[in-house]
Amino acid sequence: MFIGGSLLPHATEAKHSGAPSVIPAILRRESTAPLLDARWKIAGMTNGAFFLGRLVVYVPAVEKQFAVYILASKRDGTLYVGVTSALAKRVWEHKQKVRGGFTAQYGVDRLVYYEVHGSAEAAIEREKRLKEWNRLWKIRLIERRNPRWRNLYDEVCG
Repeated sequence: MFIGGSLLPHATEAKHSGAPSVIPAILRRESTAPLLDARWKIAGMTNGAFFLGRLVVYVPAVEKQFAVYILASKRDGTLYVGVTSALAKRVWEHKQKVRGGFTAQYGVDRLVYYEVHGSAEAAIEREKRLKEWNRLWKIRLIERRNPRWRNLYDEVCG
């Protein structure tokens, strides 16, 4: 979901220049939330809010949803298997290269497969098993659910 400039009715003006181009959650105004300032040095999402240009956008708390995911640089490109408790946020971090590392170095930021698990333990166990798989098995897994290798990020963001 891309929201630009003044199209954000649920935001508060703030002094900050960095801005993510993608919002990984449903927006909601929190009337009791404190105004955040630049000294908090918020990058991405922190404390239920993030900066979008000069706007502070408040994001409602969401229950943890444990997921295993596969990112690709392009169709049949470099693959990355990961696990998270906040899929939309984590994929956004990959897209914005927040943490650097392998995915940032190789441009791996396209969500091509994910599966949701009921617990952290189950998700971590599945991630470990998928990381042991050879490349062809991973490609077959992706193509069974996503034959055109569409980026599923918008689907995850709702």
